[in-house]
Amino acid sequence: MKWVVPLAMLGLSLGAVDAARGFPTLTIVDTVGDPNSVTVDRWESFNVLVHIDTDVSMVALQLRLQEITAVPSGSFRLNSVSFSTPPWSNDPGSQVVPALPDLMDGPDYKSGYILDLATDLVNGTGTGEFYFATINLTYAGALMGEYRLNLSDILYGDTNFDDFTDALTGQDYIVTVIPAPGAAVLGMIGLGCVGWVKKRLEKRGETDYISQET
Repeated sequence: MKWVVPLAMLGLSLGAVDAARGFPTLTIVDTVGDPNSVTVDRWESFNVLVHIDTDVSMVALQLRLQEITAVPSGSFRLNSVSFSTPPWSNDPGSQVVPALPDLMDGPDYKSGYILDLATDLVNGTGTGEFYFATINLTYAGALMGEYRLNLSDILYGDTNFDDFTDALTGQDYIVTVIPAPGAAVLGMIGLGCVGWVKKRLEKRGETDYISQET
């Protein structure tokens, strides 16, 4: 019984340390004002950003971007990655690993895996809110619908060079893919414009005729 109190006190003190250290939160956001969604056409490229809110100064960070839809499409393609500065830099030590989800199912890769990002910063990031990277993607699938993206397998190191896996992720990022206007729709738009111009010209002709009568 004499160990109960010391162990309980140890647990509380460790909890206090965790609370003081905090848990970084990483969220996928976009560049047009809506933090959790975007609507695109097939084969349209779009940017997402990884936003970090942390009480921990990080010296290293690694994460994966995945499609976490119930049945992943495997159709999101990585076009480019740009690490944000500050605090991250686009130095040669940074790693960007694109993936073909349909080819990388297995014990080390999950279906829907899009990319792996890893980089470090010797002096640490400091605390606060900032962006980790801008990621340019394209949906190259055949099916329209709603798809969900989020981050996974987050590993970061603090200024004591200790590694942690307790980072939190924000809401799922929703990508809604809609069909681009078809030829028929574009044709109707074209005919509508022609009709509008014709009416304008006819009305203008009537006005000119009245002015001549006057």
